[in-house]
Amino acid sequence: MYCAISGEIPQQPVVSRKTGHLFERRLIEKALQASENRCPVTGEELKPEDLLPVACDLAQRPRPLSATSLPAMLAMFQNEWDDLVVESHATRKQLHATRRELSHALYQHDAACRVIARLTKERDDALALARSGQGVVVTQQVDQAALEQAYANLQDYWKATSKTRKKRKAPAQLASAAQIKAWSPQKPVKVLGSASGLAHDVKSGASLVWGPQGVAYCGSAKKPLTVDKATSSACFLPQGVLVCGDNTITIYSSSMEEQATIQGTYQSIDAHATGKYAVAMKTSGAWSLIALEAKSVLAESSVDPGDAATSPIKCHPDGMIVAAAISTNGAHRVKVWEVKDQKPVHAFDGHSAPISSVAFSENGYHLASCDEGGTVKLWDLRKLKELKSFQVSGEGASVSFDSSGKYLVVATASSVVVREVKPWSDLVSVETSAVGACFLTDAQGVVAVDGGGGLVSIGK
Repeated sequence: MYCAISGEIPQQPVVSRKTGHLFERRLIEKALQASENRCPVTGEELKPEDLLPVACDLAQRPRPLSATSLPAMLAMFQNEWDDLVVESHATRKQLHATRRELSHALYQHDAACRVIARLTKERDDALALARSGQGVVVTQQVDQAALEQAYANLQDYWKATSKTRKKRKAPAQLASAAQIKAWSPQKPVKVLGSASGLAHDVKSGASLVWGPQGVAYCGSAKKPLTVDKATSSACFLPQGVLVCGDNTITIYSSSMEEQATIQGTYQSIDAHATGKYAVAMKTSGAWSLIALEAKSVLAESSVDPGDAATSPIKCHPDGMIVAAAISTNGAHRVKVWEVKDQKPVHAFDGHSAPISSVAFSENGYHLASCDEGGTVKLWDLRKLKELKSFQVSGEGASVSFDSSGKYLVVATASSVVVREVKPWSDLVSVETSAVGACFLTDAQGVVAVDGGGGLVSIGK
């Protein structure tokens, strides 16, 4: 008979009247004390008085044959030592695995606490906003029929462009990396008293410079055409210019003659590639879909409490999504929305400073952003993750791709940097302060503007 705990012949055997198992008295008493009177074999309740002593012969057990000589005893001790070492190694492995599981569980708990704290704060902010009488901006649809027609037009354009985008090849006259490395800046040309932004049209070769003192159209004429009207954002239309500022959105012809106005307190605007629609963003982070021909707002997105737009809004080349930088209670992210229902589809986190600019690549797969700390990030729109991150000197002001999506230009407070998209190498860095920079046709140069309204051409 063997002890159910140690597996050896007991010296003071006792048997359980409930389970019938045999134990060594000292072992079962310690086990019951440690387990609060539970049988170590069955788990049933077992008290010391339930143990019955068993009468047995306590004669000395004979030694096994392996312990009758010194060499045999040494071999037996060696085997026991080896078993002990193996068991100790297994115990250490189990301890290491347990520590990793505990660390992972603590990390998950910490993340859950952070999420709960953030959600609680957002709830409290929403309740405070509701009590103050300011409602959250909800989707507003002015004309359902016009809105459905706009969606149909945008869908048709997306189908036509997305099919050919993968097959599109870079133009033969596109500037090479070696040519870009030889670029140098020319003397600035004063076009405006002060500037805060720049846009360039690769088809017409014209540039737009805007700022608090107005907007300047720099085309083929020697003297720029200016409008003395405070401007926060501007962009090109297929036939004309779209300007945002002074609580209005104004449509100008190429000769800067006013064509129409749309009322609204927007801080940035970008036109859809069709030229029939535009998206405009407010400082609160809400944006509107605007029909330019009808001069009306078709729909407006919702906005979360605490949101604030920090960059101009940008349309995707296919026109079905838009992106802008949003800061929420100290968190800085690039937010992407669907144009169709104005709902956010993703938010890219990773910037530690307010984001000043975002830009879509012409290939439709990449999105770039730069912040005031000089960090530039590229995002993969297909895998929804960060593709590349690098640092530039100075405060980041704007980021822009060329028409092929092969090159990226970053304007900062101290330099204009041109970088090749894969293999992610710097091609040229020009030491000049800039608030905006754009590529010329086929990346044959870069045009930049400084805060004083000076237009600088960078090329060969």
